[in-house]
Amino acid sequence: MDFFDKEFSNYILPSVSFTNSHPNPALTGQRVQVTSFNNGTGRTYGVEAQFSDKFSFLPSPLDRLGASANVTLVHSEATVANSGFSGRLPSTSPVTWNAAVFYEKGPAEVRLAADYVGQNLFGFGSTAAQNVYSRHRLTLDLGAQYQIDKQISVNFAAKNLLNTPLEFTEGKSDTRPIQREFYGITLTADVRVLL
Repeated sequence: MDFFDKEFSNYILPSVSFTNSHPNPALTGQRVQVTSFNNGTGRTYGVEAQFSDKFSFLPSPLDRLGASANVTLVHSEATVANSGFSGRLPSTSPVTWNAAVFYEKGPAEVRLAADYVGQNLFGFGSTAAQNVYSRHRLTLDLGAQYQIDKQISVNFAAKNLLNTPLEFTEGKSDTRPIQREFYGITLTADVRVLL
């Protein structure tokens, strides 16, 4: 278990505002998001813990199973210079965790991993109610490798198995979405050769 505390000065903080005017005539009258950057102060502190173990006490072939996990709990504060606006330090989530189960036997390895990132501040708005937040996100990935010999391995990965979208909201509420991006599941396979 580790504890941390860090203070920042002249930290570059994003500010987000919305306007109905835009130099492009096609966008005039439309709600347009504008991001600018200001210097500010910030502080973050928290705790992190991790665990990793192979279950060698299990009977064969289950003795090659294992699990790993880590969690980070963070409190952060930031203030935009000369504005009076304050909130979380952007891009810091109060809770972040990762967990995985894996199987390693001989030349074969398989790993299933889950990653969670809690809601975090993306940028300060004109008011606290207009702050932009990145929603919490849980993803699940699968990876496998087979080592044919010392020089050649075959690899497979399936990423974002839950097809979790990347979402942004105005304010902390999930009921005011402003952006949603879907990336789908990504499958990759390759052969690696070390020369």
